[in-house]
Amino acid sequence: MRLALLAGALVACYLFVLYSADTRLQLLKAQLDRDDPGWRLADVETSREVIPEEENSARCVVRARALMPKMWGAREFDESFADLEPPVRLTPAQYTQLAVELAEFPEAVLEARRLADMPRGRYQIIYKHPAIGTLLPDVQGTRGVAALLRYDAWRLADDGRTDEALRSCRATLNCGRSIGDEPTLISMLVRTAVVAIAHSTTERVLAQGEPDPLELAALQRAMEEEDAFPELITAMRGERGMLHDTMESLEAGDVSPSELAGPGGGPDWNERFFGWSARDNLRDEHPLLLKMLTQEIENAKLPPHEQKAAEQAIDAEITALPPTAVATRMLAPAIGKCCLTHRRKLALVRSLIVALAAERYRRDHGAWPATLDDLAKQYLDNVPLDPFDGKPLRYAKRPDGVTIYSVGPDEHDDGGRIVDHGGNQPGTDLGIRLWDADKRRQEAGP
Repeated sequence: MRLALLAGALVACYLFVLYSADTRLQLLKAQLDRDDPGWRLADVETSREVIPEEENSARCVVRARALMPKMWGAREFDESFADLEPPVRLTPAQYTQLAVELAEFPEAVLEARRLADMPRGRYQIIYKHPAIGTLLPDVQGTRGVAALLRYDAWRLADDGRTDEALRSCRATLNCGRSIGDEPTLISMLVRTAVVAIAHSTTERVLAQGEPDPLELAALQRAMEEEDAFPELITAMRGERGMLHDTMESLEAGDVSPSELAGPGGGPDWNERFFGWSARDNLRDEHPLLLKMLTQEIENAKLPPHEQKAAEQAIDAEITALPPTAVATRMLAPAIGKCCLTHRRKLALVRSLIVALAAERYRRDHGAWPATLDDLAKQYLDNVPLDPFDGKPLRYAKRPDGVTIYSVGPDEHDDGGRIVDHGGNQPGTDLGIRLWDADKRRQEAGP
């Protein structure tokens, strides 16, 4: 009798846990339906911008990539230019190496250059079931085309064709923008990488000559549009929709956790013999994961410099989850790292916007502005804020030029010390350097 009562109590507890988890999930879904209509993945995809075929830069990127060697961009080729300083010209050997390489596929170069006038794009996504397994092959191809445009800009700048080189910089930016409003964090990270290429390439082009003010203004407008695009919110809403779809697939038994983990990921003995228990854990995790991602979307609406504390709180919540929360640990994106990468991108974009405005000022006035406030109204609406501390971007004068910079992830002002454009080294800042006109286009040493 006692054994029967104990069994009945255990069953009752089990059913209550299931009911409680399902109730939390249904309440959360109803709240999302009310506060954020169209939050499910199918609705997110349907609401994406429709681009006319003739204006779709994604098609241009795909064509350019198809005209390039499949495995183009060997690391050895990139490393031969690793120590190149922006104001120093290519050595004869480097120039020849670059010219010979680009001569192998001139049609790809011409096709990629067309991107300068194509700021909007959209790739087709074929979603898998579960959605988290969806592949994005065309998006990854943008890296190769961006690298091609970088080398094209270098060669043009070395030839003294600075206006054309700056157009290739704008084409590089638009190569990243061809991803459009694609709702995944992977897409956001690839776009960020391409924008970083556009940033460093522009620094070199400006250090090699003096482009026409109209080209400077065109690239500045394009960068301002990139800065205004709600990329993080777009990516996080898509991730929430995909993870909701994936959790439903796991709960229904359509896919197992080990299948989701990929080759070598399982199944383990717990999954073989206690699959019912794992599915119950998933039902309990589903509303938790959905709530975390919804909170992160709300955090993404804050000014960038206010987002860090909220991200750390969510990361700490994920770290503190019990061992049974396998799916959340496996599926929850590295929120803090992705958001930090986004802030680094904003620092690069905003510093380049100001740099282009400062270069236009120098062309008009024959000298650098005394402060960044001198750029307001005529060259900038306002001095952009540093995404890391919320203060206006910094401005430092050097013996050979000026630097516009953000304090970077360490949130410490190091006086504009820029070592790499990734901003990963403590004691460094993020930004861009501009050289005085007479310090540009220096001949390479032996």
